[in-house]
This record gives sequence, structure tokens and C-alpha cells, in this order.
Amino acid sequence: MELFKNFGFQPEFFVAQIINFLILAFVFKKFLYKPMLKVLRDRQKKIIKGIEDAQNAHIALEEAQQKRDELLKKTASEAEKILEDTKKASEKMREDFLSKSQTEAAKIIQDAKREIVSEKEQLEKQAKEMSLELSEKVLEKVIEELFTKDEKERILKRNIARIQKA
Repeated sequence: MELFKNFGFQPEFFVAQIINFLILAFVFKKFLYKPMLKVLRDRQKKIIKGIEDAQNAHIALEEAQQKRDELLKKTASEAEKILEDTKKASEKMREDFLSKSQTEAAKIIQDAKREIVSEKEQLEKQAKEMSLELSEKVLEKVIEELFTKDEKERILKRNIARIQKA
């Protein structure tokens, strides 16, 4: 032990220093190390939660983009279908209008033909009547000079009857 004393080693101080060290280690562990570990664990949990939230947000973003793309495709196909339906409807309306126009034109032409035939018959009838009257007058004039009154009437009736038959 003398060797220890030559170097200035004192066992009482050594024991006191060990006790001081243990007290300081306990205090540091209790009041410094544990709270630091708790802060580090909390920070680690926040970082892990942040990473998980970022991954979830990334997945949600991809899903939203897929839904958007599907919706865009769906609306594009619906718009294309609406355009085709509109084209078909307008073509059908055009054909119906054309058909109705042709039918109406044919009806107008038929009505005009009937009216022309009717007017032609009426004109022919008027022409016959006028020619009969004119023939009667001419015949009366000619017969007046050539025949007697009884002969005139007989000839007139016979010729009028022939003309009417013709």
C-alpha cells in the first residue's frame, strides 16, 4: 500500500470518487439520458410517421391520377358517343326532311296536274260551247237565206245534235 501512497493514492478519496461517479451516473441517467432517449424515440416515431404519411400520400396521389385518367377516358368516350348520336340524329332529320320535301313536291305536282287537267277540260267545254254557239249563229245566217223557217229548225236541230255528239 505504500506504493499507492507514494503515488498519492488515498483509498478514502477513491471510494468517495466512485460514490460521486455512481451518483452522477444515476443523476445523468435519470434526468439527462432518459429524457434524451425519449426525445430521440419521439423524433424517430415522427420521422417514421412522416415517411409513412408521405408514402400513403404518394399512393393516394397515384390512385387519384388513375381515377382522373379513367374519368377523362370515360368522358372522352361519352363525348364521342354523343357526337356520333348527334351526327346520326342530324342525318336522320335531314333524310326525313328530304323525304317529306320530296313527298310534298310530288303532291304539289300531282295537284297541279289535276288542276291542269281540270282547267283543260273546262276550257275544252267552253270551247265546245263557244263553237256550238258560233256554229249555230253561222248556220242560222246561212239557213235563213236558203231555207224556210220550218226547214231551218229541222236542219238546225239535226246538225246541233251531230255537233254535240262529235
